[in-house]
Amino acid sequence: MREPRFEKHTEQESRRAQYAEAIFESLPKVEIGKEIPLASVTRLTTGKDTELKLSAQESVERQGWNADAVTHARKGDTLINLSGQVFEVTGGSKNRLQIREAESGYEGTVVYESGTIKGQEYVYQLRSGEHTKKIKVYDTVYKDRSLDTSEFLDSIMASVPSQCLDVFDEIRILRMETTTKGGKFKAEPSLTGNTRSITLYVDAEGYPTEETTRTLYHELGHAIAKHLKGDVNPGARWKKAMDADGNSVSEYSAKTRYPNKGDHGEIEDLADTVMLYLATDGAKTPATKAL
Repeated sequence: MREPRFEKHTEQESRRAQYAEAIFESLPKVEIGKEIPLASVTRLTTGKDTELKLSAQESVERQGWNADAVTHARKGDTLINLSGQVFEVTGGSKNRLQIREAESGYEGTVVYESGTIKGQEYVYQLRSGEHTKKIKVYDTVYKDRSLDTSEFLDSIMASVPSQCLDVFDEIRILRMETTTKGGKFKAEPSLTGNTRSITLYVDAEGYPTEETTRTLYHELGHAIAKHLKGDVNPGARWKKAMDADGNSVSEYSAKTRYPNKGDHGEIEDLADTVMLYLATDGAKTPATKAL
């Protein structure tokens, strides 16, 4: 869970922020999914070789670039890789930018095209009462089967709340590489409808179950908004609730904005609120209930 840090403006906002932060700091370590009704899970298939399709945006982000910056870059512009290297755009098109590193003079190409990566496909059946759904999970990190990740994947799938079966269709496990993200949700148009995909990033050192489960809950927040509202932005009603409450649920949600989605902070505030609610078993503890 990201630790909250708040910007203080008025005395009243300061008191609210200090109160919220004090609650966060007092939270006990809780067992995930203890009281939230969870779907029952059966693993149907294990480790089938497959190729996972990546969008152009995903491909360029895996190379350590900001996709929006790449698509808007023109000759003479500066691009900064997530590694910290600074490059000048020397030519090319938006799909293939020619770049030169400012310090070393190294020249290269940023390719903004869709592609595929190898992975292992798992199929799970989730059940809630009489309702069942098959969910595909793609693990692209240990695609050479050098590590048995089925126990980790079983734990992640076993943490899915029973009421969330209809808000997503697949989970992708990707190596963190140079991205700073913990996860991502997107709904992609296709010939058969929308594929609602949750991507969870893990580093090369292992699979932290609790941290990844919290990320799953955050991304489920986005998926719930999309399912209910048709958009990841929960809208004006949630924003009014945020303003009335006066607290920021996390530093991340307080600072992150998506102007192109008409967002004033409500997108990540909802997602982190859902994460907090699910990760603390429905906010059953006195501290989380107060927050």
